[in-house]
Amino acid sequence: MANYTKYALEDYDDYDEDDDYSDQDTPVIAAKTVNKPVQKAPVKTPANMDVLNSKLGKTKIHDVAQQKVVITEDPGVARKRHDSESHAADLNQLFINRKKEMLKCKIKKETKSRPKSEKDIINIVIAGDVDSGKSTTMGHLLYLSGKVDERTHKKNLAEATNKGKASFAFAWLLDANEEERDRGVTMGVGKASFDTQNKRVIILDAPGHKDFIPNMISGAAQGDAAILVLNSTIGEFEKGISIGGQTTEHSYLLANLGIKHLIVAANKLDTVNWSKERFNDVSEMLMDSLKESNISFTSVTFIPISGLKGINLHSKAPNNHPLRKWYNGDCIFEAIDKIRNPESHKSNKLRVVISSIIGVTDKSITASCKIISGHLEAGMQVYIIPSIHPCKIKCVDSDEFLSGSGTYYAGDQVVATIVGKLDEIQMSAGLSLCSGGEDALVPVSKFVAKIVLSGVKIPIISGVKVEIFSHSLWAPCTIKKLYATMEPNSYIVKAKSPRLLRPHDSALVEIETEFPVNLEPFKLCEAFGRFTLRHNGETIGSGIVELTD
Repeated sequence: MANYTKYALEDYDDYDEDDDYSDQDTPVIAAKTVNKPVQKAPVKTPANMDVLNSKLGKTKIHDVAQQKVVITEDPGVARKRHDSESHAADLNQLFINRKKEMLKCKIKKETKSRPKSEKDIINIVIAGDVDSGKSTTMGHLLYLSGKVDERTHKKNLAEATNKGKASFAFAWLLDANEEERDRGVTMGVGKASFDTQNKRVIILDAPGHKDFIPNMISGAAQGDAAILVLNSTIGEFEKGISIGGQTTEHSYLLANLGIKHLIVAANKLDTVNWSKERFNDVSEMLMDSLKESNISFTSVTFIPISGLKGINLHSKAPNNHPLRKWYNGDCIFEAIDKIRNPESHKSNKLRVVISSIIGVTDKSITASCKIISGHLEAGMQVYIIPSIHPCKIKCVDSDEFLSGSGTYYAGDQVVATIVGKLDEIQMSAGLSLCSGGEDALVPVSKFVAKIVLSGVKIPIISGVKVEIFSHSLWAPCTIKKLYATMEPNSYIVKAKSPRLLRPHDSALVEIETEFPVNLEPFKLCEAFGRFTLRHNGETIGSGIVELTD
């Protein structure tokens, strides 16, 4: 990581080696009192301090060298600690050896693309505040698309009516979990599919409640585009875009997880008599809220709907409907069909995200995956990242669409069975698959990133511990260094070596995770280069990976 400071400062035109950065505060951590004799060790300067001084031209940094306190240890404890450290060193060497083998691996490169006879696949994440009606809207759209047989719908309607929740019948097509049905909220990520004229569409119904934001992030990270469902009733919409409202947070997460095309479904417009004025007000207020929060998308399309009544979902409202007096634009179904496919689908480098584990043995894993780029088929030699375990794809299938060739491509949601010596791996969502050689995904635990803070409640200082979310990955991490603050949406330096970061600051920082993670620079792969930062259950910012070790 010795080149990070050079990257962070010297590459900028306004870097001045004569500047003094010695006034940066050093975080102080209070130690517990131990009733044992202690022996003070001499003050030592960190090994890389001379390098840092020569880079920054500092003269006073030696004055803040860290003092160490040595506590007398029981011989048995010392021996166990030594054994533990030796084991950790062995594991580290094993990790290094595996990384070398993966990078040296010679693979036969095959460029494959989806046959023109097959429709393009697009993953649409459905987001919205609690009670926005998003699950009902999508369930009704599936029903109108012919993806739900009448018997299933009548069964759900009867069960919902018996529980006094008749209006939840369509939502239950996606909220299949009993706890979700009892609580009336989406908790996991529901999945379904249907066809439009030009596309095969996979719907990812993400949770709306603030308690399940991590699940929402996981769902949003799998999306190529999004539908944001709004509750247009007076008062409810305003609450969603207020400070701390879920509509604003969902919009922020969607934009910073790479969603470029957003369809805004102004739901429950029937409760205000299909008012054109209310639709315009909702549209204008949301756009103002996005602008104020510095949230942007490539395209935003507003569509008035009623999810419960099925108006303007699969087809336009009837000619005699009140909505047709002032609206003749696309319905939801038509708008989805017009969304452009993401650029990541054109890459041939294999990147696969494991979104959930279905089954595990000591020799095989069955996992639900999304192919980010490249293609996947039985017989391929791949690596599980970040543990760098070599393995083989035994078979690949899809619950949504059957591939005639047995090969699946970028955008596909698949179920893969992976075989190999897997007994050492702790399987969980957030792992990835890649090929070896020059296209390998090398795990990292330190990286330089550009972050943008949201409305954090307290300033961010170096040493603060946060959580990082990316694709289906979660990891605890520490913001180790603050290199510089930046002008918004640029790399122009405002201040070097800031003492702290304030709300809405853009900054270049160094982040260290507690264990190696599957991330890489944004310029190499957007899906693995974007992340969100959270602290104490709140989203505090987002960022992109600029440089890895």
